[in-house]
Amino acid sequence: MLARHIHFRLFAGILLLSPLPLGSNRPVTWTLLALVVGLLCLAWPLVLRREPDAPVLSVRALALPLALFGACLAWAVLQTVPGLPRDWHHPLWAGVAGALAPEQAVAGRIGLSPSAAFAGILRLLCYAGIVWLAFLHAGSRRRAWRLVDLLALAGAAYALYGLWVQVTGARSILWMEKWAYQDVLTSTFVNRNSYATFAGLGILCALTSVLRRLSDEEGVIRPLRNFDRTTGLYALGGLAMVLALAATESRGGMLAMIAGLAAYPVLLFLAGRPARQRLVLGLVLGLGAVGLMMVLIGLVPATPGGDIADRQRIYRTVAGLIAERPWLGHGLGSFPAVMAMARTPDIAQVWTEAHQTYLEQALELGIPAACLLLLAILSLAAHCLLGRDRRPNDRLLRALALSATLLVAVHATVDFSMQIPAVAVTWAAIIGTVAGRYGTRAAGTAPVRMVGLP
Repeated sequence: MLARHIHFRLFAGILLLSPLPLGSNRPVTWTLLALVVGLLCLAWPLVLRREPDAPVLSVRALALPLALFGACLAWAVLQTVPGLPRDWHHPLWAGVAGALAPEQAVAGRIGLSPSAAFAGILRLLCYAGIVWLAFLHAGSRRRAWRLVDLLALAGAAYALYGLWVQVTGARSILWMEKWAYQDVLTSTFVNRNSYATFAGLGILCALTSVLRRLSDEEGVIRPLRNFDRTTGLYALGGLAMVLALAATESRGGMLAMIAGLAAYPVLLFLAGRPARQRLVLGLVLGLGAVGLMMVLIGLVPATPGGDIADRQRIYRTVAGLIAERPWLGHGLGSFPAVMAMARTPDIAQVWTEAHQTYLEQALELGIPAACLLLLAILSLAAHCLLGRDRRPNDRLLRALALSATLLVAVHATVDFSMQIPAVAVTWAAIIGTVAGRYGTRAAGTAPVRMVGLP
């Protein structure tokens, strides 16, 4: 037990510290995050060797998501490989070769920015590692719930820090002076919208922690009988996060939070239904979410002026770039370079993100590989939707995972929060934990020992 306990503490610690500083959205911090996650994955077989009584999990729970993610990752790697058919090469490689002396050979590639692609691949592996580690530790019900509690408490702490900065007028992020969004709350993040998504995930975790404590062994919520000081602590933490989210003034973040909160009771109701009903009603809810996303995309160009008008032009430009290379893509991580060349004079700002994650992924990876990545996420969510409950309170975890996925999916239609490491690893920890609760071996199946490779 000691080895797993230490491993879990290290894993939880890296999750809770990921927003420090700037949401880990700087090369040094996200590289350190990826390094620690990789070491924790590699250390898992040693944990199993020291503690052979570790929970047994079924590898089938992650087989489909891993296959889809692996195929997408393989394509991202292939985009960086020289020597592929010349027709596949990005056309700008020919321009580079023409600009150099004849004796300087240039090996063309599918992707435009190999170094940026390697950074993107490392990030994706880091997020997959978080899902894997959360999945492994969720074999213990106690650790699964402890991780949800810790995410709720961490979210409250970052919210209180952000509120303190806002009330005192410090206009700083830790020890640094703010250089953007000076009049609104951003906590330890630079971008208010990214923090809004992080706060939304924390609110859902706090809600789940409160409802678990208000529920009895049969899953019936009894607020008058079960309310205590600990429950009140999580409720106050959730309230602090709601206030912090409102202080960001992020329209997209608040709409995504409303979508997640509105879906939560529906998903909780679904959790008590037979699997076939959950599938049908889940598909209906998913189609409703897609409709909401389409409405959000449609509202962006309808709002005139400044930044919003720029986004309309960006979306049109990105759609045109996707049409140029719909199958091969321009290369993972290539959006800033491609956009710098495609930017027209009527686009006022320099955009390093498309502020629409789905379009950006399609531009970089190509439509087929981007769909593989999206399907990997959806298959994880489907596993959480259709998995068999072992205890009534586990239904709260199902509602948490699916509402959190809906929240980030909706916000991804109008911003890039899921491209911020602290937000991505928080969501990955939630979905991995819930998938792990539905990944323990069912009666009558052969045990399969999980290993620590992402």
